[in-house]
Amino acid sequence: MARLPKLAPRNPVRLANSIVSPLAAADPSISRLTPSSPNASPSRSFFNYFFPPPRVNPGPEIPPPKPSYWSDPESRLETSRNLAEAPIAPTIQPGELPRLVASRVACMRSGEVVLRDMNMSVYEGDGVLLTGPNGSGKSTFLRLLAGFIKPTAGYLMWQGHSLMNPDVYDMYRVNVHLMGAKDAIKNSFTVDDNVRTWAVLEGTEDRVAWALEAVGLKHLSREPASILSMGQRKRLQLARLLAIPRSLWLLDEPSVGLDLEGVALLEGMVEEHRAAGGIAFVATHTPIQLSSCFHLRFPVRDPRTFAM
Repeated sequence: MARLPKLAPRNPVRLANSIVSPLAAADPSISRLTPSSPNASPSRSFFNYFFPPPRVNPGPEIPPPKPSYWSDPESRLETSRNLAEAPIAPTIQPGELPRLVASRVACMRSGEVVLRDMNMSVYEGDGVLLTGPNGSGKSTFLRLLAGFIKPTAGYLMWQGHSLMNPDVYDMYRVNVHLMGAKDAIKNSFTVDDNVRTWAVLEGTEDRVAWALEAVGLKHLSREPASILSMGQRKRLQLARLLAIPRSLWLLDEPSVGLDLEGVALLEGMVEEHRAAGGIAFVATHTPIQLSSCFHLRFPVRDPRTFAM
């Protein structure tokens, strides 16, 4: 069988140069050379004729940049003049903004809605009286304000900052004093030591003797706390409020066990605290006389319908 001769590979450049279109034959100015040829004219070559380069729109003329504040002395002078003529923003006086804000706060415990849509704004010197039946959520609300419980919905703000911020919460908790149902009194400690132990941590040890005298327990300062009656233990808790000054008082049933003189002492302490710019929340079932305070009534909860 005869072998076919091998064909030389075609050169694509030679092949392109051998193509002459009717337009190229009619117009001798069109070169048959490709753009890659050294003698080809980019504007009249064969490929540029059929595939012309895209036209670039120059667009509007860009003005030269204006002199900046740092490069032009006149610009700095004009900026300073404008700042001098600008109106001065009014200063905010202390007490105009709320210290504590609760917005649509809700809380659930054991799958039940305890609090729902709690909204309030508390300013310096305000007093809030919390009343309602047992199990209505007063203690839960105080523990939520103390930071022991996180709200299920809504948010709390202290001095305009969210308490969800750890730094804000650290600043907030050193201003809170919670007086709960459990007195946290060590029976093996003396009356003085039960107050002094906490005051030493706060650096207010010099207020211990004065606080015990104010609540009428100075004569029992060296006695063990185990001998105190229920009313005296409540007075010992009040002594802690005086020995460790905090701006926000959260008092849960502070009048339980107190006699009439003790209730009057409690009312006077709260009024003096508010007069100094402090805030007091008082949850109680017994009548407590507080001047110009807000009354927050907690309704009966229905756990079957999760309604308040």
